[in-house]
Amino acid sequence: MRKLKKNEQKSNITQKEIEEILTGKEIKDLANALGVDDKRKSKLLVSQFVFVMLLANTLGKKLNFQELSMKAQEWKLTNENRITGERISQQMKERGHQLSKALFHYLLKKVLGVKGSANKRLRKHFNKIYSQDGSVIHLAQKLVDIYTGSKGQAALKIQVRYEYFSGAAALLDISKAKYHDNNYKTPANLGKDILWLIDLGYYDFERFSKIKSAGQYFVSRLKVNADVSILEIKDHPEYANKKLSEILPLFAHSEIDCSVRLTNGDIMRVVCLWNEDKSEYWQYLTNINAEDFKALEIQMLYKMRWQIEIFFLELKHVFSTIKILSPSKEKIEAQLYFAFCYYLLIQLIRLKTALVCRIKWQSLSFCLCERIFRNWFVSNIVNEGCKLKLKKKISELIDKIRRNAYISVIQMTRYTERIYGIRIRA
Repeated sequence: MRKLKKNEQKSNITQKEIEEILTGKEIKDLANALGVDDKRKSKLLVSQFVFVMLLANTLGKKLNFQELSMKAQEWKLTNENRITGERISQQMKERGHQLSKALFHYLLKKVLGVKGSANKRLRKHFNKIYSQDGSVIHLAQKLVDIYTGSKGQAALKIQVRYEYFSGAAALLDISKAKYHDNNYKTPANLGKDILWLIDLGYYDFERFSKIKSAGQYFVSRLKVNADVSILEIKDHPEYANKKLSEILPLFAHSEIDCSVRLTNGDIMRVVCLWNEDKSEYWQYLTNINAEDFKALEIQMLYKMRWQIEIFFLELKHVFSTIKILSPSKEKIEAQLYFAFCYYLLIQLIRLKTALVCRIKWQSLSFCLCERIFRNWFVSNIVNEGCKLKLKKKISELIDKIRRNAYISVIQMTRYTERIYGIRIRA
């Protein structure tokens, strides 16, 4: 691990900004707003129930309701010496779905509110950078009637609008796995100067046109069969009105940056860069001006889309400990939302650590952060018992992550490729 430089260790962030993570009082306030708070003294109070479900993600193994109830007693998160699995199941039925979803949005607001370090040039040009994508999670076949996937298999799809500055899902939707990506619309009401990094699964000229009309920007790979007509290439007026496929062989692997007309009449920009490994041109479609971002920079922008792929891998790292406890759509979604909340807690402390050290949050390994956070989270809950206060010792946690989870950008790329078995490319 590379040591942090002196200027990376100092920050003028206040202690209050560091300490705010999650407390029992915040959970009670959420429950009260939803009308699912404790009406009377219970064996398992609402705040205790939430922390039990969050801590279930820290165990590294799959538990049923009865085993989870035994862990709750071990963690001293009950008001009685004994509590049954049926009681936790009843809590999931009565308020699990509402509460887990509300907690997700509450923590998401916290995460999006952290002003982490980001490329100043990107911040200058774009208010937000989004990417939309989905990932399939396979379930036990007995759940096929609730979540139907392809070929009659039981599976659900998590659809995410990922925000790059915070590394969080600004929008999340759970649906049947057979629901196609292109059915999800790209909202135009989010304001101007937003950049969308578009996967080929969402490739649609009408979508691109709406983004442009809303004063937003996009970068997408150009489909191979989209043989667009060239309007202009700088210093090459002779290629006007020709098809892109006609002029590609004439450039001898050199860079191509041109304006084109799509089949719907819209004028866009196409960038073509030669890839030595694949021995082919990689073509990108965008509406970003050439004066603002050069051809190679367009490719680098699109390469940022890999962050959402890594995000899904990190989520599945958390989901690997989930055992679906009930054949009920509400309870399944409640379990998933509690897992999302656990992920957001890790991302929140990751962002705060980066803010304190003045480094990029991407330089902090998720797996290492999760391991450190898990041990800290469990030990603090157990020591605090039913008081459930997590505003203490946050500085110690940040210091541990700073010293043990910081990896240089090159090391992080190699580490990510090795851990998840992928190759990060444009």
